[in-house]
Amino acid sequence: MPRVERELPRGGRKELEMATLTSTQDTAILQNVAQALAVALGESWTVHTFPADDEYSRWNSRERINGPDGMSIDLNLGPYNHPGKIHADGNYPSRNGQGNMLPYGVTVPHVYCDARRPVDTIVKDIIRRLLPAYRELYAQASKRTEEHDDYTTRKNAATLRICAAFHGHRMEWRSDGSVYFDGGSAEVTPDRVSFQHLSVTMEQAERIAAVLLGVQS
Repeated sequence: MPRVERELPRGGRKELEMATLTSTQDTAILQNVAQALAVALGESWTVHTFPADDEYSRWNSRERINGPDGMSIDLNLGPYNHPGKIHADGNYPSRNGQGNMLPYGVTVPHVYCDARRPVDTIVKDIIRRLLPAYRELYAQASKRTEEHDDYTTRKNAATLRICAAFHGHRMEWRSDGSVYFDGGSAEVTPDRVSFQHLSVTMEQAERIAAVLLGVQS
C-alpha cells in the first residue's frame, strides 16, 4: 500500500502513516457489510448512508442501519481507531436529545470485526455478538424513556395547576418545575408541592397553619 498523508483530528497536525486500507476501500467494505446486515435482520431494517461532507466521516467511513421502534446500529471503519476493524454498536433513546436513557453505570455492548473477513461472516458475527445484548438494553432504555415521559407529563400538569391557583398574580414557571412568585418559590412534583423561601404576613401564616393542621389531622 502507498504511504498516505492524512490530516488527523487532534490539533490539525499531519502525520505520515502506512494505511492498511484506503478510505475508498473502507467505504466499499462498510457499505457491503451494512447492506448485507440490513438484509439479514429483515425488511424493517434499512441502510442510512451519511453524506460525504459529514464531519465524522472525514476520519472514518461509517454507515447506519435503522430498525424498528427507533433502534439503529452504527458501523465504523477507518485508520484511526483499531485500523482494519469494523466497529459496531447501537444507539439508544435519549432524554430531550441530550444523553441516553440507559441505567447508570451499565456496560454498553459493542464489537470489533476483522474487515478482511468475508461479508457474510462479519454479518453473522455482529448479529451473534451484538444484537442480543443490544435488544435487551434497548428495551430497558425504552421503558425508562416511557417512565420519564409520563413523569414529565404529570409534573407539568401539576405545575400548571399551581400556576392557575395564583389567579394571574406575577409568577414565573421554569422548565425544571420550579415556580417563583412574590414572597417565595415552590418545587413541584406530580403529587406534592414544596414551598421554599416563603415570606408571608402573620395573618397569612396563621391561615397556612390552619390549612396544614387540617391536612395532618
